[in-house]
Order: sequence, then structure tokens, then C-alpha cells
Amino acid sequence: MAHKKKQKEQVRRKELIYRGKTLEELKTLDVRESAKFLPSRSRRSVIRNFQTIEKFIKRCEKKVAKNKKIKTHLRDL
Repeated sequence: MAHKKKQKEQVRRKELIYRGKTLEELKTLDVRESAKFLPSRSRRSVIRNFQTIEKFIKRCEKKVAKNKKIKTHLRDL
């Protein structure tokens, strides 16, 4: 039993990494900079819809700062 407890203590939470960047590094990137890490099809759609995505992100940041829920009907962002 003592051996199992030690194993549980040793299990660490995995850090989220996407294409060599951590979650915190990805959050600091601009939309165009973060698009460089996406596959080509996703990258093209992000660059084409850049303004709508940028507005959505700004609205989300304001809502998060006020501790409100983010509501949207846009499912294709």
C-alpha cells in the first residue's frame, strides 16, 4: 500500500503543449502569430476572418475581466 501512495504522489499533472509552445506562451501571442502554429486550412480561415475573431477575443477578455459568462452563437470561430 505504501508503494501505491508513493506512485500517486509522483504522478504530476501534464503541462499542455501545442507544437512546442506552452499554454501560457500561446495566450500571449497575437492572432496572426498564433495562426502560424495551425494547420494550413485552419490558418487560412483564421487569416480571412481576422477582424471578426479579433473583435470576439476582445469581447471575451472584457467579459472574463468582469467575471461574466461568454455567450455566443458563433460556433465556427
